[in-house]
Amino acid sequence: MTNISLNFAQTRSDKESLKRLFVASMIGSAIGDALGMPFENLAAAKIRKNVTLPVKSYCNAIEGAPCFQFDLKKGMYTDDTQAIRACARAISKHRALTPAVIADALSGWLFHDSLGQQARYPGVTTRVAMTRYEETRDPHTCGVDSATCGAAIRMLPIALWFCIKKPADLDGDIRQLAKVTHTATCAQDGAVLMARLVQHAVIGGTIAINHLASRCQSKLMKKSLNNVQRALESGTEPDDMAQELGNGTKAHVVVPMAIYHLFRHGFHFEATLSQALNTLHPSGLDTDSIMSIAGGIAGAHYPDEVVSSEWIEDLVVE
Repeated sequence: MTNISLNFAQTRSDKESLKRLFVASMIGSAIGDALGMPFENLAAAKIRKNVTLPVKSYCNAIEGAPCFQFDLKKGMYTDDTQAIRACARAISKHRALTPAVIADALSGWLFHDSLGQQARYPGVTTRVAMTRYEETRDPHTCGVDSATCGAAIRMLPIALWFCIKKPADLDGDIRQLAKVTHTATCAQDGAVLMARLVQHAVIGGTIAINHLASRCQSKLMKKSLNNVQRALESGTEPDDMAQELGNGTKAHVVVPMAIYHLFRHGFHFEATLSQALNTLHPSGLDTDSIMSIAGGIAGAHYPDEVVSSEWIEDLVVE
């Protein structure tokens, strides 16, 4: 099988470049989340009925989407960005990264109003895990045997921290932090993939799908990445890729779908998100999560594209 890869020659080592990358990736993730928010889990037919394709900007939440009940308006992000913000604030506060720091951050967001916002349709797995943590205060035993994508989504600030600190075992550390909420191997694989893609944005070099697959431990994630590679080689269209991978919130669906969009457009921010925003599935996609991941990674690779994006002006940050 041909090895699909992209090369990024620039290494970002100075403090200002890293700060710019960090800010752009966080904003890029929030933009992707907010763009995808109205269409989360909505069938293609319902999306076509409510909006004119191609969608090019933010929309209000559509009835039937999970965030409709929270009265989210155009430009507002979901629980994905809230979880990322909670983790980023905790890392900044403690200047350390342990399972307890992450558990305190997530439980503070969900149960103690640490962000000053109502939690916007948080994932079931994270809610259950943090309910357990509230009872036991043990971040090592509160995780749930779930293969959903929540651990991958919140890895953005965690991966950036590790890139600066340069741990000896990035994958091992990432898996331990993913287990705070998600103990299933596939969910941990999603977190590792997110971290590795962010790491490449920092250090440069070649990003190869085969290499990413070698970091995974679950057959499901490896199979999905192999499917993505074959699709990229054969020129499979986005809607067909979505049907091949399937719908829902599982990590082996959401993370590879984001990777497909990123590789198809060379990790460029606007092109990647524009395609992801207009990719439809008969039964709906976890569009906001796919776009949160894609926006964060693309933003890390091309910070200037985030800063110059028209989407940044109408992003609702409070």
